[in-house]
This record gives sequence, C-alpha cells and structure tokens, in this order.
Amino acid sequence: MDLIVFGVTADAPAAADVVTRKLSVTVDGVATDKEYSGSTTEFDDVKVEEGKDFVISLVDVDNAGNESPPATLSGTAVDTFAPAAAGGLGMTVKGEEHV
Repeated sequence: MDLIVFGVTADAPAAADVVTRKLSVTVDGVATDKEYSGSTTEFDDVKVEEGKDFVISLVDVDNAGNESPPATLSGTAVDTFAPAAAGGLGMTVKGEEHV
C-alpha cells in the first residue's frame, strides 16, 4: 500500500479571539479529528492511501466556543512522483571493429 503525504497549511485566523483550530480528515467516510492552538498555520502531515477520496476541513473556534463555517479541501490521493533516476549505468570499451 502506498500513502500519499500532504502538507496542510492555512492562513492565520481572521478573528483575534480564535483559541482553537479543529482539523478533520475524512477518508472513506471515516473521520480523524485533531485540535491545534488558535495560532497554528502549519498542521501535521495528512497521509492518504493512494486512490482514496478524502476531505480535509478546518474550523476555527473562538473563546466563547463559537465555531466558524468549515474551510474544506477534497480530492483523490494520486501518485504524481516519478521514481528515482536509474542508477548504475555504465559503459566500457570492449574493442574496435574495422569494416
């Protein structure tokens, strides 16, 4: 099984009273949620099995417990990385031919 790794970032919260950011990753209907401090702009890497559909959502929560509407991203995890360059290619002179 190959996992596609996504780096997840967001702009700083628009409101100064945001105390928590809730990041949710849903793959095949199964959600994984994690909370971060209100100033977080870079989140843990998200790993999704190749070929799976996913939804990432972020909700900001203020100091009164009010939640923002979610910002969402969705897609399918696709391998777009080429393999490493072939190695060990070499050549030697074996002789010469006269024609």
